[in-house]
Amino acid sequence: MKQFLTILFFILFNTTTFAQINLKDSTVQAIGYWDKNEKQSYTITTDKFKIREGDTISKSQLTYDVDITIVDSTANSYVIEWKYSNYRVTGGELIRQKIDAGFQNLKIRIKTDDMGAFEELLNWEDVRDHMKKSSTLLQEEFKHDPKAREIMEEVTKIYNSKANIEAIAINDIQQFYTFHGGKYVKGEPVEASIQVPNVTGGKPFDADVFIYLDEINEKEENYILRYELSVDEKQLQQAVKEYLTNLAKKAGKPVPKDLVLNPLVNTTLIGSRIHDYGWVIYSISTKTVSAGEILNIEERVIEIKD
Repeated sequence: MKQFLTILFFILFNTTTFAQINLKDSTVQAIGYWDKNEKQSYTITTDKFKIREGDTISKSQLTYDVDITIVDSTANSYVIEWKYSNYRVTGGELIRQKIDAGFQNLKIRIKTDDMGAFEELLNWEDVRDHMKKSSTLLQEEFKHDPKAREIMEEVTKIYNSKANIEAIAINDIQQFYTFHGGKYVKGEPVEASIQVPNVTGGKPFDADVFIYLDEINEKEENYILRYELSVDEKQLQQAVKEYLTNLAKKAGKPVPKDLVLNPLVNTTLIGSRIHDYGWVIYSISTKTVSAGEILNIEERVIEIKD
């Protein structure tokens, strides 16, 4: 059952976007006012906790640096490069440590619209090839570890398509641009129903989203926006059941009798302080996944360097 839980939480954690200040009417519009060759550097830290009955049973931390450069700027779009470096990983399983550090020395190029809203990943083949090379090395290193091999198989699937990488593998980038392109009014939250990707390959999940403008700081020319997302529990339950059943059959193993784990919860909270020019100053994302007695929490902090 432990092996199935490992795959289960892998699935749930990989299912997962819009400010110029107008003080007269208490609104902000998230727009990137960026110049070609402009650059900002960030430190990104992700803490993962696994909790059972109030006790932390495992924890790990991943920290790395990113240089974000505006490669090109036109009237209709931006081309932006994210360069990853200086990975530091502590705690957790060794295989997960090595997977988490897989973006070391990778350059990712994305395209946004004229307001800075994410549109697409431009060099997805480079990302695929980089991770394929890393995966091949890890599969050889962990060839005698069945659980590690299964995890690597799932990771390899993620990087096989542009759509998967955009939806699942670049969560820090998606977090950074969550609010760009939208206009927000103080005291008037935005509520919507959206669909989020299903890493198992099935239909996307329905999710409820709640977005609101929390604070406008006139003196510092920045503002805080918040985002809350909750994935439909019944759809999660069905998708996980089908996936793990098929996985067990494929492996020639019996399906666990307690496969249906209640409650099954997948929520994401994001809070970002953004400068009027569109650069994120500080952003925190907290993702909570619960299944049965196990609670998994993933907290990612994006912080601009001085």
